[in-house]
Amino acid sequence: MASAAHDKGVKTDKPKKVVMSYVLLAFFALRTWWWQLS
Repeated sequence: MASAAHDKGVKTDKPKKVVMSYVLLAFFALRTWWWQLS
């Protein structure tokens, strides 16, 4: 039971990091694109 809850926590923690990295990637891409426009 405890190990299952631990696995669940790990599984929900990893996508959060993936989403954060994607958000940072999109932010930098939008920033460079904005600089190219102006």
